[in-house]
Amino acid sequence: MNNDIPAFDQFMKDRELAAQAFVNGATGPLRDIATETSPATFFGPDGDYVDGADRVFSRYERDAGLFESGTTDFEILQARRVVIWRSGLVFNAQRFASVRPRKK
Repeated sequence: MNNDIPAFDQFMKDRELAAQAFVNGATGPLRDIATETSPATFFGPDGDYVDGADRVFSRYERDAGLFESGTTDFEILQARRVVIWRSGLVFNAQRFASVRPRKK
């Protein structure tokens, strides 16, 4: 009935791998799942944002460079199928991370 679940499960595994690499200063796995075409928007934790696929990934690279090492955990709180934008799935998740900043 729901053929999207295996693909979603794999995406979340890839997302977890990308997050773990990110908090350890690497963006390779994130590049594998990030969009290469606009529109794309990143909303930063301090309330700023960047838009455009290239600018968003540049921001990811800059931010990953701030971390020396870390751990992360991603928990799905709720998921459901809907028709919204270009995505067939909407999920509510929490991401917890513990990181060590690079020394300046």
